[in-house]
Amino acid sequence: MKVNLVCSSRSQKVLIEIFKSRKIGLDKSAAISFVERGNSTPESGVSVLFNYFELNELIDFLDNFQIASSKNHKLELLAGKRDSSFEIIKPDMVCFFMSDGNYVYCQTDVQRLEVNKKLYELESSYADMGFIRINKSHVVNILKVNEIVPWFGGRLLLSFKGIKDEIPVSRHYVSGFKEFLGL
Repeated sequence: MKVNLVCSSRSQKVLIEIFKSRKIGLDKSAAISFVERGNSTPESGVSVLFNYFELNELIDFLDNFQIASSKNHKLELLAGKRDSSFEIIKPDMVCFFMSDGNYVYCQTDVQRLEVNKKLYELESSYADMGFIRINKSHVVNILKVNEIVPWFGGRLLLSFKGIKDEIPVSRHYVSGFKEFLGL
């Protein structure tokens, strides 16, 4: 595996050694970047922020990452952007993904964050975790749906616990949605 490392020159030697000892290669074009706080994050891909003065947390993260990879588990993390900072999100925290113009957002129980992926990419990446497309602009986590209500014109309306948004399942997606649920 290869990752991009963005750090200060004073910490570079130590960090390179940490990555090498875990057989993690460095490549500036990698999709995953490890970024020391205070440095700018790359425009694309997933960025993991770390504090150089808390290297134990970074080392624990890398070791857990390797254990998960060696057991052939997918480590599905997502970077969400709020203002100018990024936050790592686990898929089980996401209620739904939504597109709005050229932007895609993920809605958790407590916040809405911009993600740097297309809706169809998210749909295919997380399909085996219970995510399903319900209309042109939404992919929902079925495990976060609180209530499914029959609605006008053969559509369904989904509500989520703790979120005031209600999202319709369009007629085009209703049969696939019902099949997904075994109805």
